[in-house]
Amino acid sequence: MKGCCISHRYGSFDTVNRYSQLVLPLLVIGCSRAAGPPEPVIQPAPGTTAPTTLSSTSSNRTWTIIPATEPRRYSSSATVSLELVSDSGTTRETITQRARFSLLTGSASGSTSFLGSIEALTTEVSARIGQPAVLPTFPITFTGHIQNGTVVLDAFNGQPSEQTIQCSNPAVSALSIVQRNIIILPAQLSQGMMWKDSTTAAGCSGSIPTITVSVRSYRVIGETEFAGRPAIVIDRTEKTLSTAEGSENQHRIVIRNEGTGAAKIYVDRMSGALLSSDSEQHSDVIVTAGRARQFKQLVKENTTAEKLIQD
Repeated sequence: MKGCCISHRYGSFDTVNRYSQLVLPLLVIGCSRAAGPPEPVIQPAPGTTAPTTLSSTSSNRTWTIIPATEPRRYSSSATVSLELVSDSGTTRETITQRARFSLLTGSASGSTSFLGSIEALTTEVSARIGQPAVLPTFPITFTGHIQNGTVVLDAFNGQPSEQTIQCSNPAVSALSIVQRNIIILPAQLSQGMMWKDSTTAAGCSGSIPTITVSVRSYRVIGETEFAGRPAIVIDRTEKTLSTAEGSENQHRIVIRNEGTGAAKIYVDRMSGALLSSDSEQHSDVIVTAGRARQFKQLVKENTTAEKLIQD
């Protein structure tokens, strides 16, 4: 992607809090209901930038997607529940993150482009965890594209992005909110149609660089109405693998997150733009810093369109 600590000496409570501080800027993994145990390793399928149709059932309902030309504004709320089980007992923490952002996506010539801005981001944590030391300044503007399954950030706050992601900039971590809500649709949908895609995205967990591979499967359920707009309902299941490696306070840290999840997605019948997404993901997180500690993580997220910026 262009531009776009835990020590064994600490007890379980300190460990979950320190890991929570790493999670705050990123929420670690894209959200999505548990769909069975994750495979040990997830490999992205080559050349799946555009959705690949796997199968389709015959139906009278077919929709041709004409991409929108203006961004749509969204409100998003995500709740992360972390649980650490150790010899001394079970420790739990909850983090809630709310955001407002705009997003426009479009596909052409095997590549999906996206642009928009993040206008606000708030994080609610317990006093025991505390807020990150450095917070981003909003709004944050961005442009990028997805090609050959890789998410590429082209420009950030009006400046061309760098070759490697800069985790020292707290604003970069906020882009994971956008990445979780980019949906790549075929040019034509039909009821019962199924397809699969995979993406690889660089990001940050605090100051530590991360790589997340997501393999998603979609199925068109049918047509309905959402907030007065004709909408297409899509079910999505996914498997994700996120790895991070870096250092904090002179400690070498390795984070590995394997998750499975599902989402119910509503997209505009004409443009394919996201109208709403309700998702839930369960994952196992292993944090190694001197010794390995394993967390259970549950992420629930809802993203809903407010209205078209220009109707």
